[in-house]
Amino acid sequence: MVPNPGFEDYNNCPSDPFDTLAFSQSYSNFPYVKDWVAGSQGANPLYFNSCATGNHSVPNNSQGYQIAHGGNAYVGCQTYMKVSFWTVVFGEYIECRLIQPLMPGHHYYAGFYVNFAAFVNGPAPGWGYAAVDNIGAHFSNNEIAVPAVNNVGVEYLSFAPQVNSTPGQFFSDSANWAKVQGSFTAAGAEQWMTVGSFVQDTPIAYQLLGPPVPYDRYYCFMYYDDVCVIDMDGSAVPSASDTSVCMTALPLTLHSDAAADDYVQWNNGDTAKNIIIQDTGRYWYKKVANCQLYSDTIIVHALPTAHPVITVNGMTLSTGSYASYQWYRNGLPIPGATSQSYTAVQSGGYYVVVGAVTGCGGASDTIYVFSAGVNTYSYDQRVSMFPNPVHDILQLNCDAMDKGRITITDMTGRVLVSELFGNKTLINLHSLARGIYLYKITDRDVLIQQGKLLKD
Repeated sequence: MVPNPGFEDYNNCPSDPFDTLAFSQSYSNFPYVKDWVAGSQGANPLYFNSCATGNHSVPNNSQGYQIAHGGNAYVGCQTYMKVSFWTVVFGEYIECRLIQPLMPGHHYYAGFYVNFAAFVNGPAPGWGYAAVDNIGAHFSNNEIAVPAVNNVGVEYLSFAPQVNSTPGQFFSDSANWAKVQGSFTAAGAEQWMTVGSFVQDTPIAYQLLGPPVPYDRYYCFMYYDDVCVIDMDGSAVPSASDTSVCMTALPLTLHSDAAADDYVQWNNGDTAKNIIIQDTGRYWYKKVANCQLYSDTIIVHALPTAHPVITVNGMTLSTGSYASYQWYRNGLPIPGATSQSYTAVQSGGYYVVVGAVTGCGGASDTIYVFSAGVNTYSYDQRVSMFPNPVHDILQLNCDAMDKGRITITDMTGRVLVSELFGNKTLINLHSLARGIYLYKITDRDVLIQQGKLLKD
């Protein structure tokens, strides 16, 4: 909606030190940059373009050194100037007529880039730098075109900008472009956009960038580039498909795909890049990136069941009704085991991962199944062993037995542990991997007990 948003189009390449944007109450005088005028009489916003040399060149010019944010051009304004023996403190503004008026009740985005201009060799003799805040954009039905005051320029405009930088955010970075952006609801018929620093503080807030200088002579010159206005209620480029999120717990953080300079507005009005939600449902946001409007919808689903439950009937394992299944043994998927039930054919730790129509899924707890023929046999109750399953430390008690030996093997019979024990003996099994093992307890080579040991 902004004509010549990057100031690339011009009628004449600037060359003279005083080649400026014109003050044109008829909006018809564009000696250099097209479609933009000075917002006040007596002000001299400057035009910079790589077509020029010297004072008006890009990136090196009379005000400093800066590469254009985009393209080859930008404009600059004396955003703040103060001299104690002058009767006014003044600023400069740039203004354009939008391509079409704003629609009443519509939400609009406005944004532009600013950069603090600093002379390569420092300020002019006797002058000091100051940084200002409250740089914004004011939208009006008619051209501002404020006449000069005392032949010096206009005092700061006191219009309330619909989009404004954060008060207290003083722009002093001369190396990097900063973005001023925001959104507002149009009253309707606004067609003029004025950009600059608007009075929001009394007295005007500024921040010195160096020691005080005589006569309070301070100035702040800012470059402006890439101005954008978009109807947020207009057509947006949708994402290729809706994003689905499976909720495991609330609250839940939803993440947009916005870059640092992008502007985001969620359906609840929040403008944070990421938001926290308290319920499942459909959420959407619009994003402005490179002066293009995009949209994305995020659908938050609940998991069908956080932990599907497995029921056991002999060697057959079953779970509830879901859209998809995948059974696992000892952490590995079982080929072809994609039905509601699975009949185990060997010992191991089993669990199932299920899915719902929404694409969300959940995993059951692991249960251990032992094939026939490897049940625990206890020939003698003199020995007690716990816990089973064991995590790290296994305790054996044998009040009626002087010495015994415990032997632990894997399912192939390979001996992993073989230790003597007495009453209340602790055995460290930290080195064993999680899984199923076989053990036997003997007393002078006489089998006392054997069975399965689960390591979790």
